[in-house]
Amino acid sequence: MAGPRNAGRNRAECNGKPVMKDQETVQKFIELRAQGLSYRAIARQLNVALGTLVHWSREHQHLIENLRGIEWEDFLARILAPKQQRIQALAAELRRLEAELAGRDLSSIPTARLHGLVELLRRRLERESGGLQFNAGVQLSRDDDTREAIQQWKA
Repeated sequence: MAGPRNAGRNRAECNGKPVMKDQETVQKFIELRAQGLSYRAIARQLNVALGTLVHWSREHQHLIENLRGIEWEDFLARILAPKQQRIQALAAELRRLEAELAGRDLSSIPTARLHGLVELLRRRLERESGGLQFNAGVQLSRDDDTREAIQQWKA
């Protein structure tokens, strides 16, 4: 049983015995889970029981998801041109195609192909210009203070 000295610390059980873990270990778990590591790999690396990791995952689900989003955005920025540059390039190509299309005789066969390219570029621009999404933990029920869900919103 945890006494007043242990209040506020992370407490889990391993083989029926209480195990105390510091916030640094919990934060490392959140980071590793956001990077996509399995529970088993994290358990070995942090020397923490699987049940404790599952508990932490439920407790910190919104932090893990937000960190995954941040890391994914960083990954994309490293391998692709920045989003703003990609949108500018797509928009410039769309303007060129629309100008070419405006000067074309609509009875020619390549015109249909240009219409298809314009529509394709518009869809790509719409996808690229979508806003950011963040998550926050929200209470689902007053009866269960520990239940959390992910609330999504666009930034």
